[in-house]
Amino acid sequence: MAKLPSASEIIPKLDETSMNEPTDAGRFYALLRFEEASLALRAVLKMNLVDRIADQHISRYAIGEMFGFTKQATRTFLALLEVMEILESTAGRYCVTDRAKMCLADGRATSRKPYLAMGMDSQVDELIEVLQGKNAADAIPLYGGENAGATVMDEPEVAREIALGLSSRARNFADPLATAISSEGSKATTLADIGAGSPYVAQACLAAMPRLEKAILLDRPNGMRFAHEIVQKENTDTRRLVFQEADFFNAVPTADIYVLSNTAHDWQPQEYALIMNHIRRAIPADGLVCIHEPLLLTNWDTDTAWLRALWMACYALTLLRLTLGQGTCYSIEEHHEILGKSGFHPIGVPIPTCDGCTALLYRPMTVEIN
Repeated sequence: MAKLPSASEIIPKLDETSMNEPTDAGRFYALLRFEEASLALRAVLKMNLVDRIADQHISRYAIGEMFGFTKQATRTFLALLEVMEILESTAGRYCVTDRAKMCLADGRATSRKPYLAMGMDSQVDELIEVLQGKNAADAIPLYGGENAGATVMDEPEVAREIALGLSSRARNFADPLATAISSEGSKATTLADIGAGSPYVAQACLAAMPRLEKAILLDRPNGMRFAHEIVQKENTDTRRLVFQEADFFNAVPTADIYVLSNTAHDWQPQEYALIMNHIRRAIPADGLVCIHEPLLLTNWDTDTAWLRALWMACYALTLLRLTLGQGTCYSIEEHHEILGKSGFHPIGVPIPTCDGCTALLYRPMTVEIN
């Protein structure tokens, strides 16, 4: 196995100019993710999905049952097939689009299925197994609950590559995200970055909101060690940074502002909701929550919007595969629903930041929700 680069090679010393000029790499991220659309299309053909659904108008649950998919896989896969215009939905029921019937079904003169199905490989079978929750016996999850066994993040060198790769993205969107948070949180004195992994967002918030007395970085020990490594490498001022190694599924510290940046999408809805329930118990009445995520799009009316929707839906499938069926992207409506059940209501408008992410802001409801 090739030797992975060291931390000093991955985190070079950057000049102040480059640190202060975020560059949106969204186009490159999009190009990387469209391979998921190709894989999804080949899986559709392999499973004969178009012919099996045929002229039915059926629920998401029924489709999941038909193909043996898990609940999380069903919602993620069908979101992608809608953007790919293979399926369409009305009032919660799905059907095959006319174009898919003509081009992807068996026994039609117009079918392109024989051509599109050429070159099938083992990746297709592997995707179908992930959708069905059939992970290999030696598969190791990317993340996991406390005392849940080994994860990829417990392998030091591989975890370093992942953590430092993710931190490069956080460095890039930190300033735009801090600007979005400060629009509603300028009077706050404490901030907690849940699932932080790196110090960049907290640092940017401290700079953007002078009244902040401290910013708490909370993550599990196997992720937090890289935040320490980054701080030491860059000689970061840590006087207002608090490093807290803890499992956010058990509890969170008290703070005026909570930030979950690219954290919610690693978990199933019930796990995401558990984090939010802990925050609801700890947050003051005038507190603020910022959810910062790539968002599934549920409608589009231009080619540009369609391409963004395709990118986000492909990324959701990437997350599902990386996390062995646990993670996915969520739509704005799904974020609102999950936070609403935990006792929060949205404020303002969604704020695009960088690299395909959007900031959603919430405050506690007047009446606490159990």
